[in-house]
Amino acid sequence: MNEDKFFATIKLITGEEIVSFVEIHEEGLIVHNPLILEDMSILEDIMDDVKASGIKLSKWIKSSTDNIFFITDAKIVTVNELLEPGLTHYKKAVV
Repeated sequence: MNEDKFFATIKLITGEEIVSFVEIHEEGLIVHNPLILEDMSILEDIMDDVKASGIKLSKWIKSSTDNIFFITDAKIVTVNELLEPGLTHYKKAVV
């Protein structure tokens, strides 16, 4: 992994979790094509003890045509490298 540029999952102080290709900047992160991770789990039984769970990836800032954003360090709780299978799902979603 190049330590300055990598695919990441980012937890923000708002509670949002986004996945993105990131570049480390001295005051935060430059995020490319950020997608928000939404939990789509259904906790109640669908039928006879069968439960459904999953996640949904959607555009983080829906009202913008930009695909590059800057997030300051003060808004970030944690950053981790995005691994499989999340990396494959992210790449398919941004095509």
